[in-house]
Amino acid sequence: MTGPPVRRRSFVMVLASWMALASAAVVALSTPAAAAFVVLAIGLVAVTTLFLTMRWGVGVAVVSLLVFVLAAAAGPASPWSLGTVEVQRLLRSLTRWPALGADLMAAVALAGTAVCAELASAGLEWDAVLRGSVRGRRETGEREETAVLLLAISAAPVGAASEARVRLVYLSPDNALGNIDFYVDGRMALSNTVFDVESTYLTVSPGQHTFSARPAGSPASSAPSAEVQQSLDANYYSVFVGGKLGSSSCPVRAVVFNDSLSTPPAGQVLARFVHMAPEVPGVDVILNDNSSNPPKVLFSNVSCFQGSSYSAFPAGTYPVALVATGKSDQLFQTSAPLTQPGAVYTLVGAGGVNQPVQLVRILDAASAGSAPQGAAATGVGTTALGATLPLGLIVASLIACALLVLLVRRAPASA
Repeated sequence: MTGPPVRRRSFVMVLASWMALASAAVVALSTPAAAAFVVLAIGLVAVTTLFLTMRWGVGVAVVSLLVFVLAAAAGPASPWSLGTVEVQRLLRSLTRWPALGADLMAAVALAGTAVCAELASAGLEWDAVLRGSVRGRRETGEREETAVLLLAISAAPVGAASEARVRLVYLSPDNALGNIDFYVDGRMALSNTVFDVESTYLTVSPGQHTFSARPAGSPASSAPSAEVQQSLDANYYSVFVGGKLGSSSCPVRAVVFNDSLSTPPAGQVLARFVHMAPEVPGVDVILNDNSSNPPKVLFSNVSCFQGSSYSAFPAGTYPVALVATGKSDQLFQTSAPLTQPGAVYTLVGAGGVNQPVQLVRILDAASAGSAPQGAAATGVGTTALGATLPLGLIVASLIACALLVLLVRRAPASA
């Protein structure tokens, strides 16, 4: 037996609609690589549920969600390349709303796909068609039509080339400023942000945007501690907030940097240096391995709130030191782990005041289809405004599924 034509079309359409809307929601919240994975996983969950059982579909959904959460948090860096600090940031990021929002949206999308696929299977009575032998040309045509539909949904475009991606970075070591709330165009994007925290890349439309930082808990109408307006193209950006209250040379302010989309040469990385240590003068970053005299200068003459251009280096860990520009006395020594070939890094000189001087390593957007999020890459996020539409689409799709279930229960099946 086959279901009535109206019911058959309804079930196919609700499955297709859910997959399309759920995919759109995840794409809106995710980086291209993460979105591509979830879109493919949604298609795999639907096909698995239709051809096997809902139990198998849920199993695929659970495994896919775990891979998505861990991969989105780690970014392009391989697990063995993450140090203790990066792992700690990764774990902290999993409990923050930007990462939780994307993870929950992916979970709802995958689970909803399994449910809608099971409803479609029941409504079309495909147990004999897809889970057994094919009983004729009509059933074969239905299966091929549905397979084409699922393939089309799964192959939907991932990531809009017309979107801008912005990451928020807080690096003021001044306890007098304290924790801050980040705002994008007057809407809160991050709350109670502490020193040395990087958000995920947030999705905004190209054009003029205002980025503000206020003391944590302050009203949105209060005067910002730092604010910058910037016209953005369809590119990747980082908004840094740092400095020291009352400083004449490095006061609290916000600055915007373009993040590289270039692909490093084979076996190499791209790296730049950004100066965010308010009590440290302009510096040169030198290679501190005694291989040459004078030492090789990696980045030269970078002052507070300035950044160098990107340079290519063979992947590896480099001993480095900060020296006052044009001087030889070392101000700070550390190592720069640039270990992941193909990655793009920002090395930030940060700290001082109420924090130790340190070199913060941040993974930038890369052109090879991956878009890491913050130091140790902290997953996927969006502004509160950006999350409203995808959430509405998910809720609308859930209501549609519920109404369809009631319709199926009330409509008698035809022989």
